[in-house]
Order: sequence, then C-alpha cells, then structure tokens
Amino acid sequence: MISVINILNSKGENRWIVVSSNLNPVIPVMKYVKYLDLLGRSANTLKTYAYHLKLYWSFLEIKNLNYDSIDLNILAEFISWLRHPKGSINLTYVNATQAKRSEKTIN
Repeated sequence: MISVINILNSKGENRWIVVSSNLNPVIPVMKYVKYLDLLGRSANTLKTYAYHLKLYWSFLEIKNLNYDSIDLNILAEFISWLRHPKGSINLTYVNATQAKRSEKTIN
C-alpha cells in the first residue's frame, strides 16, 4: 500500500515523501516533488502534490501498470477511478451512486 509520510528536512521544514508498501521512496514521485521544492513552491503545494501522486501510484499498483508505459486510455481510466475507486482498501460507500470526489477536485 502506497502512503505519504511527513518528515522534517535539514532546515526543520515539513516535507512529505511517498513510500511504497515496503517503505521505500517512490523515486519518480519524489524527484518531481523535489523539483517543485527547488522551484520554491509552498509546503502546502508540495503536500498536495504528494497526496495526489500517491493516488495515481495506488491506481497504477492496483492495475499492475508501470508509470512509464501508460497511454491516454489509462489516464482516462484513472479519472474514472478517481470518481469511483474500485479495488481500494478501506473505502466504505454509503451511497454507491455518488462519486467519491467532486469534478472540481478531479480537475
């Protein structure tokens, strides 16, 4: 299971890392978050990207896909999955017809 962990950097600032089920950092995600950090993005922006990329990596893990072999159809399936996650752990639906996330959040 992919997760996000809060850490402190050498300056004492909060940063978030995305780790796999064996607690190894997800390197492509971390490279991108580090890039955003170097651009001077806010801590909240870095946190948001970490959590959103965690969702994407979770989807890829459920589908047994590699991040560098996706196409437009898989991205469309990811958007659909965001609306109604299938194969997710710890999700309970009260109303199965209602989307998990709003269109504004997905966009």
